[in-house]
Amino acid sequence: MYRTLVLAAFLFLPTLSNAQTCDVPAFEAFAVPDASGSSEKPALQIDMHPVAQLRIPTGFSRIGALPGGSVGFGQHPAGMSVLLGFETRESISIHQQSVAPAEFLLAIFKGLNPDGCRYLAHYQLESQDYRLHARLEKGTELFAYGKGARHQFYLIRPDTPDFVLTGLFRNMSRGEFEAILTTLTIE
Repeated sequence: MYRTLVLAAFLFLPTLSNAQTCDVPAFEAFAVPDASGSSEKPALQIDMHPVAQLRIPTGFSRIGALPGGSVGFGQHPAGMSVLLGFETRESISIHQQSVAPAEFLLAIFKGLNPDGCRYLAHYQLESQDYRLHARLEKGTELFAYGKGARHQFYLIRPDTPDFVLTGLFRNMSRGEFEAILTTLTIE
C-alpha cells in the first residue's frame, strides 16, 4: 500500500509542477463554403457516422476496413492515400483515462493542459506548413494542418464527444486537401 502511494505521488508531482498552459501555434481561420457553392468537388461520398460526411477523389483501387471503424483508401493512380477513422475513449485511453476524446483533443489544440503541450511539442505542430481552424454547425470545430504532401484533420463535435473524426491524407496538394475539407457535412 505504501509503495503504491509513493508511486502515485511520484507520477503526479511532475504534472502538478507543470500545470500550466503553453503557447499554441496560430491556426488561421478556414472558411468552409456553403455546400451549394463550388461545383468542383471530389466525387466519392464517405459517411463517417455519427460525425460527418465528406467527399474524396475517386480512382482508388484498394479500400480496406480497419479496426475501430477506420477505412483506408490506397493504390490511386496519382499515388494518393487516405485514412479516415475515429479517436475514441479506447484509442485515447493510453494517454488519459476517463475523458472523452472531444475534451482530450480540444485541450491539446488549445494548449489547455500539460498533456496537450507535450502532444503539440511531440508532433511539432509549429513546424507544419500551415494550420487551419474552422467553426462549423452544431458547435463543431475543425483543426487541420499539413506539411508538404501530408495533411491531417480532426473534426470535434460537442454533441458526439466519444467520436472525433480524423483524416490523414498523403501525396496530395494542400489545395486538393482543402477541397476535401470544404465537402464536410455535419450529420
